[in-house]
Amino acid sequence: MGFRVFLITPFRFATGYGEIAVTGSAGLEIDIFSPEAKKGLLSFYRDIARYPLNGVYVTDISYGMKEGFTPYGIATYQHAFSEKLASRPNLNSPSLWRFAGLKSRHLTKLLNAIWAEIQLGAPEMEFGINVPEILLIDPTKGLMETSLDYLELKEAQFDFYAVDSMGSGAQRVSELLLKYGRLEKVWFQRTRRETIVGLLEMPIQGVVVTATQ
Repeated sequence: MGFRVFLITPFRFATGYGEIAVTGSAGLEIDIFSPEAKKGLLSFYRDIARYPLNGVYVTDISYGMKEGFTPYGIATYQHAFSEKLASRPNLNSPSLWRFAGLKSRHLTKLLNAIWAEIQLGAPEMEFGINVPEILLIDPTKGLMETSLDYLELKEAQFDFYAVDSMGSGAQRVSELLLKYGRLEKVWFQRTRRETIVGLLEMPIQGVVVTATQ
């Protein structure tokens, strides 16, 4: 088969572009609710699609509990739920959980838009994302910490999903993933506690091995 070349792009890598990033209480963040930020991100990945790559892999995707409280984010919440969003609701506030769900949907839509933009320029180029293990071990905590929901991400039908940092072990992660369906689009990143041979025996698409491994 030969070598296949995939470009790894950490989600926050794009914060280096002024039109995409805003300064929030948690530091520099991507305003996922901003039309300007979306336009900038799509332009960034449109340029990537011009290169002779086999695929793009987006890592470090997360949008924390303290993020999203931008003018666009607050306005989007108010439009969706017909109520004002407190600038910093407490952890037990229903509005905070509604906002977490809203951020999850917008983040998934943004990833879908990036994928579609890449396909326009390079239909054969694959698009995959990193799936934090916490989404499988504790979905509620994962939603709050990352604004991601694995079920929503899976329904997006990206070309592949890679799970790394498997602190609970590949076998346990595999069992949790099987609750969501088959694993033909799932990759595991090898950790020190797992062998490549052992991972290849699992019903997954492939194994990610870094240069240091």
